[in-house]
Amino acid sequence: MTIDNNTNYSGENTFYLLVIDNAQNQSSEKTVKFYIAPGLVRNLSALPATTAESPSTQNNFKFTWDEPENLSGEIKQYRYSINQTPSSANTTDNVVSSAQIDYGPHATQQGKNTIYVVAEGDWGGSNVNYDQYSSLDFYIQTENPNPPEGVQITDSSNRVLNQYRLTITWDEPSEGPEAEEYVVKRSTDNQTFATVGSTTSTGYLDSGLSGDDTYYYRILSKDSAGALSVENADLTVDKKPTGKYTQPPEISNTSVKVVTGATTADITWVTDRSSDSFVEYGTTEGLGLSFGQREETKEHKVSLSGLKAGTKYYYRCQSLDPGDLRDYSQDSGYSEIFEMTTTAAPTLSDVSFSSITTNSAIVSFQTNKTSIARIQYGTSTDYDKEINDSAGSGTSQHAVLLDSLQDDTTYQLKITITDEEGNQIESPGHSFSTLAMPKVESMTIESQKESADTSVKITFVTNVETLGAVEYSSADIAKKEVASSEYKKIHEFTVGGLQDQQSYTFQALARDKFGNEARSDSRVFDTPNDSRPPVITDIVIETSNVGVGREDEAQMVVSWRTDEPATSKVEYGEGISGDQYNQSTTEDGAMTNSHLVVVSALTDDNPYHLRVCSKDKGANITCSGDNTVVPGEAKKSLFTILLDTFQNTFGWLLVLIK
Repeated sequence: MTIDNNTNYSGENTFYLLVIDNAQNQSSEKTVKFYIAPGLVRNLSALPATTAESPSTQNNFKFTWDEPENLSGEIKQYRYSINQTPSSANTTDNVVSSAQIDYGPHATQQGKNTIYVVAEGDWGGSNVNYDQYSSLDFYIQTENPNPPEGVQITDSSNRVLNQYRLTITWDEPSEGPEAEEYVVKRSTDNQTFATVGSTTSTGYLDSGLSGDDTYYYRILSKDSAGALSVENADLTVDKKPTGKYTQPPEISNTSVKVVTGATTADITWVTDRSSDSFVEYGTTEGLGLSFGQREETKEHKVSLSGLKAGTKYYYRCQSLDPGDLRDYSQDSGYSEIFEMTTTAAPTLSDVSFSSITTNSAIVSFQTNKTSIARIQYGTSTDYDKEINDSAGSGTSQHAVLLDSLQDDTTYQLKITITDEEGNQIESPGHSFSTLAMPKVESMTIESQKESADTSVKITFVTNVETLGAVEYSSADIAKKEVASSEYKKIHEFTVGGLQDQQSYTFQALARDKFGNEARSDSRVFDTPNDSRPPVITDIVIETSNVGVGREDEAQMVVSWRTDEPATSKVEYGEGISGDQYNQSTTEDGAMTNSHLVVVSALTDDNPYHLRVCSKDKGANITCSGDNTVVPGEAKKSLFTILLDTFQNTFGWLLVLIK
């Protein structure tokens, strides 16, 4: 017998059963209670009343209604949803106890909105039916809010970590309707804009960007009813994320100090961040000369040499970030212009070193008249080597090549100038260092026993910063290479995916910034046998029932992960726990990291204990700890429930039905 879900009987109902035989003998009366959810609420209305032709201009609505007819019981509460048909999910937070919803910003979009209301009975069993809803359309058309003001964009990238991000900030509109939230639109061509996010704050961080593209942004204000400010191309901001500084380091002018000599000047200053050190100087405010070093520091010192005796100089300091970290002009980062005057006489100036390699360098200097220069140099102040250089008449610029030098060596150098009159001036001592040839040292090879696959770690050290690489091969594998794009002295590589019990040949490579290459000796390393079993994690057990009634049976789905490809098998037995597993699934021989096994034909409400087992390619087996699971009770149909009730009351009824 089936009873329709008739809302005329909403609430608690009683089913009466009386059995009469052919002789008109009747049994005693039996009853069964059942429940039906309330029907539709009545007379749903909104304040203010609106139509499509006459919408409200304010997002402030109130809703009222009457309770359903033919109630057999009390209403517990009313559930409602806006612009979505009601369900348990979208009405969880939308509940009222009386037949009204107070004034509030209930519209979520411009134009037509729809409210749905369902009644929930205050009784057991079926007390709410989400298909029994009443609905009402209401309309709104609010004024577009003004766009946000003062939109700015800054680069928030971290170039070192290759993380490119832009931050957009703005101020709330100073006039017009209040913005409930802000919509962020983005474009890479300044033509087609797409929404990438929204926020209730006045700032948005857009991450995961490319350092190769320029991004354009428009920020729109949005009110509570979904009205957006007018999109205005004039309010577009754009930037390319670079992770670079947009302003040079700041030089404290009060920190600039100078100590002068006859031909030298030591200039010091301080900046707010580490940067290079250069000084532009000259005998006029036009300056014209520059000297410094690229080494980054906050406390700077530049020593000028080769200055003219008794001469007034103008100079200014300059500090810049490394070229790959600046997004500003190289013609910036200056202090104000200062003055200095050298003391008595030398005529040797502008001693500098350039084109330094592993075996040569150029020493340059300037004299103010015809003279012979004697350049003495060596690895100590004994100066065991000497070159003589002559210049023509007048002011002379000297450039002398020093060759056949040793790599990675510091040389001491001094210059003695002799003019036509035999007057001599000796420069102070100078030093420069030749570059070192790269060398590979301290190469070690170590098996990674805890790795999921067969791996080795190769470590080596170079005497200078180089790019590192490792070449490896075996009898069965052609030569392969792993390499790093970072210049450093300590190099570490992990080579994975190797075969067990195999001889491999490894060789370390290093290449400096000038293309000089060094190689280690070849090393042979035998990989060990794989004796490490897989590691099992993330065991998840889910139970379910398949079929209805007598055909129902319980099953469980067991999933887990291993840190290396392995097989799949579940061992199980009855009972809460134990170390005996008298049943097992067939082992799935597919090698995988993600495992899923279905165990069927289980008994409802009967406890089982189980463990999962996996075997890797090296036949190393691992099993999990013991797990307990109780499959759920089989679900019954309404008809089965009624039959069970009658069977319990009239033992013969089931026989009659059969």
